[in-house]
Amino acid sequence: MPDARPFSAVVRSPEWLADAGAWATAALSDLGDARHEPAGPARLHRVRPWSAQVVLPTRGGDVWLKACADYARFEPGLQVVLARLAPDHVQEPLAVDAARGWLLTADHGPSVGEGDGEQGHLVREDWVEVVRLIAQLHVACADAREELLATGVPDRSPQTVPARLDALVAILSARPDEEPGHLSASRAEELLGLRPAVAQACEVAESIGLPLTWVHGDLHRWNVYAEAGSLRVFDLGDSQWSNPLTELEMPRHIVGDDPLVRMTLLDEVLAPWGRTWRDVTPEVATAVAVLHQVNRAEVWLGATAQADEDERRQWGASPEEELAALVPLLLRA
Repeated sequence: MPDARPFSAVVRSPEWLADAGAWATAALSDLGDARHEPAGPARLHRVRPWSAQVVLPTRGGDVWLKACADYARFEPGLQVVLARLAPDHVQEPLAVDAARGWLLTADHGPSVGEGDGEQGHLVREDWVEVVRLIAQLHVACADAREELLATGVPDRSPQTVPARLDALVAILSARPDEEPGHLSASRAEELLGLRPAVAQACEVAESIGLPLTWVHGDLHRWNVYAEAGSLRVFDLGDSQWSNPLTELEMPRHIVGDDPLVRMTLLDEVLAPWGRTWRDVTPEVATAVAVLHQVNRAEVWLGATAQADEDERRQWGASPEEELAALVPLLLRA
């Protein structure tokens, strides 16, 4: 039977850590490389309601085990596929247990954001490199829809948005009034009243004619690292099948609405498809933002599905907050 405890309670148990450590040790032994011989006990490094990280010291350096909660259990299998489709941009795992959502990888050193401070930002040139990297991945994945969805990556294509909005409103409205993220009756009515505008936004987003593809979904400097002269992405748990323009919504929230930066990054993500920033009219930009808000609300709903009480207080309101952002977007459209 599935474990009904919060995810963080499961992974903090000594039994779970012993099981995970034993699996990782056996998987490393199967590789037949002396560098992977254990050099110390496995230790729990970080726990969130959506994933946990375990460090395994070895003779050749630390190895990392990422355990994914149910909503992102597809991540290990996805990383295997992406590493094959784009080996220069995604690290090949040392081992995976797709059924349990376990992913074993070599230490890749610091992300490009580490040491930058919580409020620091990449300069424009760095963002250009990051978006150029992700655009190459978009192209590599565009013809692999069935294989990627077979790993469990959610289909968040534009045509699915209205029905998913309905489902989100129903789920959040059903929460008790005192629970974080409860959607009030007035807010639910307001969002459902905007459903025709959401459906229209989906049509506008598709009108630009871009192929749908894999989208990272949480692109920022802490999810990118440099290796052998090129950038690589990791932390794939928010991945989805969607419009590639939605990839720029997270960077936009970080770097702001500087027109020059926006045009530069749009050119990078559009260049493989023979388009430029001029093809993204204000109407298209708003439509893409609408898709992103619904998709992001669904990500947060999944990410907090196995949260404990303290974690719900910290992150439980996030799905409702993402949906609430639809209102000003659509009212000003």
